Amino acid sequence: MAILKKVMGRYQNTDAIDNLVRNILNPEKMKHMIYGGKGVYLDNIAGSIELAQQMFCVEGCRAEHYVLSFADHEAINLTVKNLMMLGYSVCDYFDDRQVVFGCHEAKDACDMDTGSNCGNVHIHFLASTCNIHTGKKSVLNYDKFHTFCFYTEALLEKMNISSERLIAIFH
Repeated sequence: MAILKKVMGRYQNTDAIDNLVRNILNPEKMKHMIYGGKGVYLDNIAGSIELAQQMFCVEGCRAEHYVLSFADHEAINLTVKNLMMLGYSVCDYFDDRQVVFGCHEAKDACDMDTGSNCGNVHIHFLASTCNIHTGKKSVLNYDKFHTFCFYTEALLEKMNISSERLIAIFH
């Protein structure tokens, strides 16, 4: 069964966004270069987020980091196309924030066309805490995180990736 985890971090320092983006888009972890985003220039993701945060003077936690991971039996249903669709659909949940995602494929022999040998496939999401429409800080508290989990669980079922309950980790 899929797991959606909120990765707890302070993400307050000036290079937090850049460090997260570099980790999420690390080409050594992305054999098929499955990545995208919303509200950002894909050729300068960290700079796009930094610019909006500078305009609105966001202080404190500057980003939220989530990881959606899949069990081996779910990886059979994963293709490049549906991972891209899933990534962008999850980004849509954060309709008022800038978001980037990157899919990490842990096994070297992962075949995304057939789904064979694709254990530990997971998608990282970075969501800026800056509401790009109002300039106010926006974060998912415990209740909102569970709403996000239900949304994600429905996407997984709709896309025939998983019909099992999603495990939510928020701590």
